[in-house]
Amino acid sequence: MESILANLGQFSAIIDVRTPAEYALDCIPGAENMPVLSDEQRRITGLLYKQSPFAGRRRGAGLVAQNIAALFSGALADKPAGWRPLVYCWRGGMRSQALAQVMREVGWPAETLPGGYKGYRQWVIEQLAQLPTTFSWQVICGPTGAGKSLLLASLERQGAQIIDLEGLARHRGSVFGAGASQPSQRSFESSLRSAIAALDAGRPVFVEAESPRLGALEIPKSLISAVRSGGRIWIEADRRARARLTCRAYQSYCEPEAFARVVSRLRRHVAGALLKEWLQLHASGQFEQLAESMLAGYYDPKYEHALRRHRRLSQAAPQTIRLDPTDSAQIDAQAGQIIAAAAKKL
Repeated sequence: MESILANLGQFSAIIDVRTPAEYALDCIPGAENMPVLSDEQRRITGLLYKQSPFAGRRRGAGLVAQNIAALFSGALADKPAGWRPLVYCWRGGMRSQALAQVMREVGWPAETLPGGYKGYRQWVIEQLAQLPTTFSWQVICGPTGAGKSLLLASLERQGAQIIDLEGLARHRGSVFGAGASQPSQRSFESSLRSAIAALDAGRPVFVEAESPRLGALEIPKSLISAVRSGGRIWIEADRRARARLTCRAYQSYCEPEAFARVVSRLRRHVAGALLKEWLQLHASGQFEQLAESMLAGYYDPKYEHALRRHRRLSQAAPQTIRLDPTDSAQIDAQAGQIIAAAAKKL
């Protein structure tokens, strides 16, 4: 199985025959969903199987045959001779074997994945435990609004290797960070493994400092540990400039209801008078003043606590840079200097 997963490029396509719900939770990156049982059909055959295994298998076989026939007149109708798919289901059993067998009868050299998705999932866990330790990590640190994400993006544009944890998790890493719905934990880890595996171990990898959680998702402990042993790039930035950037980055929270929901989550951490001030500033439309007050009253004290902890854990002397997070030209220049400095160390 491992040799197959390490060489997925040899296949013309990766076909996931599990139900749409199973596929939505996680899949092998690049896999196309061609279910041989729908969610409802799988539920019905499962209930029937509990009453009578034979009856469940008989009913399931009939449904699988019907769905495979539909695939051959639909999604598979235009596949050429020599097309070579990899087919997998939950454990590499009846569902994937059924479709692969018919494909082979047609003449396509279809293969199935031993162990199916379950085997793939175990492989991802093992890979994430080992892969992060093989890279040299450079961690971009700084308070909220300092431009860490902007610097990371500029590094990538200029050819540096990065891992965008917030992008993969679809979360900006703060109480205001939730965006579109996040992927499942399994899907996040699949995407993360693929992103790390694509890196060159001979070059440094830049990543933004994050807490162990991004919204509802946990960053694998092996990655957290590897990143904490890497080099540090500390960003210092003026609070007023950071407030302007924060205002720009979180415009959706100018909406009263969205802002009220977030503020309600901070009641345990912030004095009531300060919360009242924030609500008044928000109501009067003084968004930059609001951002500056929130940085001073919540984010910066939290950052200072984390900063002391990171300095105790870090084994490398940090590199400190001064940055105006609202000046894109300055961000690009700093990124270029960081890349040049990293190249000299190779």
